[in-house]
Amino acid sequence: MGTTATFNVVASSDTPLGYQWRLNGADLPGATGAVLVLTDVQASDRGDYTVEVSNSFGAVTSVPATLVVLIPPSITLEPITVSVLPGALVNFSVAATGSQPLSYQWRLNGINLPGATAASLTILNAQVLNGGSYSVVVANAAGAVTSDPAGLFVFVPAFPAGDNFVDRVSLLFATFATSGALSGTSLLATREPGEPNHAGQPGADRFGTRGPRWSAASPRLTQWGAHSTRCWPFTPARTSAT
Repeated sequence: MGTTATFNVVASSDTPLGYQWRLNGADLPGATGAVLVLTDVQASDRGDYTVEVSNSFGAVTSVPATLVVLIPPSITLEPITVSVLPGALVNFSVAATGSQPLSYQWRLNGINLPGATAASLTILNAQVLNGGSYSVVVANAAGAVTSDPAGLFVFVPAFPAGDNFVDRVSLLFATFATSGALSGTSLLATREPGEPNHAGQPGADRFGTRGPRWSAASPRLTQWGAHSTRCWPFTPARTSAT
């Protein structure tokens, strides 16, 4: 669309020739030369073009020449943001118009997802690591267009903090995961075999909420704070801490 298309015909005669171009059988006003030039071609210009060549003895019509106008893709339905719990079924979809065939490429945080080349994207068992910004590129021979981003938020349910080091839980937070909070008590806390020191302190009965173990997938610094004069606050390492 928006380009120039040119048709021409070659005919011979001992007498002057006349020309009349037609689109889908209908005369084109003013198109009476051996060459037909269409500027700023639009979808309405597509179809079969013929030309009638005539002289004082008769007329002959050319075989049709088809003009195909490629229409760039246009997104009519954007993917939408969703928020789920781990294990949920997630489906993103897009609707687009334009000349066929249309191709699709889904992306996560701007990176192509291998094999994600349909109009919809399904995540069967969403986990925190699946969280991020999803978009899709729709393309054809005339161009390409990228959808608006749609977020996938996978919320990790709250875990109760405990004072049992052996039965501690593990939390894995990806780059796009939300933050969370834990709380517990140190009233009955004791130091257990294998339990590391916290903030350089030996623990003993002074640290109660030492159950959870934090494993951060991103280099963000995650801080734990204690809200008791009998607890020692500490900051886990950037990658993991127990």
